[in-house]
Formats: sequence, structure tokens, C-alpha cells
Amino acid sequence: YSDVDQKDLQQDFLDFAQDLEAAKFIVMGNTLEEVEQKDTSFTYSVEVPFTATDDFSQPTKDRVKENTQEFFLEEVQGRPLISSLQFELSSRCNERCIHCYIPNGKKNTGFDMPLAKVKGILDEFAEMGGIHVTLSGGEAFLHKDLLEICKYCREKDLKISILSNLISLKDEQIPVLKEVNLSLIQTSLYSMNPEIHDKITTVKGSFEKTKAAIEKLVAADIPVQISCPLMKANKDGYADVLKYAQKLKIKAQTDYIMMAQANLDTSNLANRLSLEETEKVLRDIFEYDLEYQAITLNLKPKDEERKFDKERFLKEPVCGVGYDNCCITANGDVYPCAGWQEYVLGNVYKQSLKEIWENSERVKYL
Repeated sequence: YSDVDQKDLQQDFLDFAQDLEAAKFIVMGNTLEEVEQKDTSFTYSVEVPFTATDDFSQPTKDRVKENTQEFFLEEVQGRPLISSLQFELSSRCNERCIHCYIPNGKKNTGFDMPLAKVKGILDEFAEMGGIHVTLSGGEAFLHKDLLEICKYCREKDLKISILSNLISLKDEQIPVLKEVNLSLIQTSLYSMNPEIHDKITTVKGSFEKTKAAIEKLVAADIPVQISCPLMKANKDGYADVLKYAQKLKIKAQTDYIMMAQANLDTSNLANRLSLEETEKVLRDIFEYDLEYQAITLNLKPKDEERKFDKERFLKEPVCGVGYDNCCITANGDVYPCAGWQEYVLGNVYKQSLKEIWENSERVKYL
């Protein structure tokens, strides 16, 4: 901008920043103290705790991307930029869920990735421009250094999510989880009937432990999301789980998709819903899912340009694997995603994450 006055550039930037502040993306101030005073932390005490703004759209005649994911997926064509990482810290688990895609044999002989190795990979990931880490397992809370790993992620300014069944959560861990400013803890609650939940996890008393942990996290103002995977055992009671979540002001989602086990064993699919049962579930979701009613039904239809732009459609990836995310397991294997464990991209005990991401022939193929 060599032909533009510096004051004009400064004013343009301030106008842009003020728009962002009005939309509650940022806070502004003349000093660090003023900014921190104006900043708001997550709390369940407000009506809609997860966002202060419902509609981020702006009127314009220009062609705009539908969402940020669409923008990034188009931007990284031919030059993948890793932004998200699912990190299996431990292959051990304290539940044996009947539908799980991870084989029980792997859990029975499981182990944890050493803390030093985890930190080294996080260093690499941050250096590569990574933004978001999901800490999982197995069961993440079985890793003795989970809290230390969370603190290290915070030092690296990474967005942190945890996937956990919560039955090992200890009261003394909650203040640390609050301190590191978690983006989310996601847990599975299969039914409000303890017998049905425990039948799915095959661990007696797991319902009471998970439910108590959820309520302790909510009391500590830590963002929680409930996942309620659907199968034959709980297809008739999941609406009660959604109502429970609404009462606590926490997010909840239900999912009828079930994957075979990572070793290609399909025995767990005996629990999967039939097509007729799936149709009934979908019709029920339309009725019970508040987010569907409030957001999805009000979305504008895809415009005709998008619908029939064959060239653009052919360029779009089917999903983000090999483009912006991958999964690392406790034994060091790197997968395109947690559910695709027969397609190993490399191993972080033998290569660096950067080398795998940039040079793996399988990543290039994806």
C-alpha cells in the first residue's frame, strides 16, 4: 500500500477491529489491564452460554464463502496445512462399550505415550501452525500426566478439547481444567436409565459416575458437551438425554452412525439401528433437537450457482483427512482420522510429524 497514507491504513484497521468487537469476536482497550477487564469468560449463568452472538452473517451482494471450513479446504488445495490434531494419549480404557470402534484387545494390552514424547509432538504441531488439539484415548484421564499435558497445550496457546467418559475424573483435577481454559469436554451419556447406560458401557455404576462428573464440571463453569450415540439398546430413551442437557444449558448431540472396529471386525455392528429405526430417529430429532429447530430449519438453501457448479464441486475434498487434520495414537501411528486405523500414514517414533505430514505418499494421495 505504498500509495496510501499511513493514517488511512490505521483508520481502516480500526474500523475493521471495531466491527469485530461489535460482533463479540474480540475486545479492545488502550492497556492490557483494560482488555482483560472487558474480556468475558465462559459461564453457564447466562441464557445462552456458548455464544453471545447467534447470527454472524452480514448483508452483501458479493460472493462469500459459506463458512470458514469451506474457505480453508479450498485454500489448502495441493498444500495441506495441519490445524487440528486428535491425540490418543492412552490406549487403555476403563469401559468396554458394546459399539466401540476400538477393539477390546487393544484396550486390554494398552499403554500410555510418555510425557516427553507428547510434549515433543505438541512442539512440532505448534511450530507447523496447529491450532486445536483433542486429547483422547482409550480414556484420556487414565494418562497420569493429562493435567500436565493440558498445561503444556495452554503454554503453546492451543485450543484444547478432551474426549472422556469422565468416570475417572477426580474433584482435585477440576480447578486445573478450569485454569487451562478448556474449549470443551465431550462425554457420552447413552440414557437417563442407569441400567441401559451401564449395559452399553458394560461397567456397573458408570452412569452415576459420568452424570455426577458432568454436573461438577457445569458447576465449575467448564464447557461440557454430551454425545449420545444411538443403537438398538438406547434408541427409545435418547430424547431424555437431550432434555437433561437442555436443563443444564449444555450442548448435546445424537448420532446414529456406527463404525466397524478398527481391525475390520464387524461384530459390534450387530448393535446398529436398522434403516427403519434410523428413519424414526431422524423424525424424532426434528421434534426434540432445539438446535435443529433454531438453526438448521432457518438455513438458506444452497444457491443455484453452488448446486450446479460441477467444476467447483469436483475440487472440494470429501472431508478434511489429509488436508487439515490427523490422529496420533499412543503407539505413535498416525492415521487420517480416529476411525480409519487401517491406513497408517507414518509413525512419530520413527519420523517427525512434519516429515509425515509433508512427505508421506499416503498423505499426498489423500
